[in-house]
Amino acid sequence: MLGLTPARPRDTFDLNLHRGMAYIDIAGPGGLSERFFMKTKLVVSLAGMLLSAALPMLAHHSFAAEFDDNKKLMLKGSVVKVEWMNPHIWLYVDAKDDNGKVVRWQCEGGPPNTLTRNGWTRDALKEGDQVTIDGFRAKDGSNTCNARSVTLPTGQKVFAGSAETPKAAE
Repeated sequence: MLGLTPARPRDTFDLNLHRGMAYIDIAGPGGLSERFFMKTKLVVSLAGMLLSAALPMLAHHSFAAEFDDNKKLMLKGSVVKVEWMNPHIWLYVDAKDDNGKVVRWQCEGGPPNTLTRNGWTRDALKEGDQVTIDGFRAKDGSNTCNARSVTLPTGQKVFAGSAETPKAAE
């Protein structure tokens, strides 16, 4: 036994560093060896994180999921705020209800890029502007609507909704 080194058991592993990459050698039965590249794991992990960050874009809702195409409405009121951002713009309008009480409405419009191609500009509406909104009320009965068209203070009527057209609008 003098001068002899014991053989390495087959169920052990070694961590080897070579040229900035880490290799894990796992010796299994029959001398089978597997290599896992740490950089590849990093790339796969980063790709997974990017994909998970993009998942909220896949959660986009349809018109029918949130709005009732049998509840058309027309609002005349004063613009309180405009949120011009993806995936949809939001208009906040103070309008009078049937009893004359001023009620705040939030109205969803289409994507900014689509609206720009249809005649809108980011500065088309300002706080205090008087507008008329044709749209459809939310299914939950809240003061939320999907705006199909908006009459701007200049009198220009512009398309405000998404490309999907509910049956009641046809």
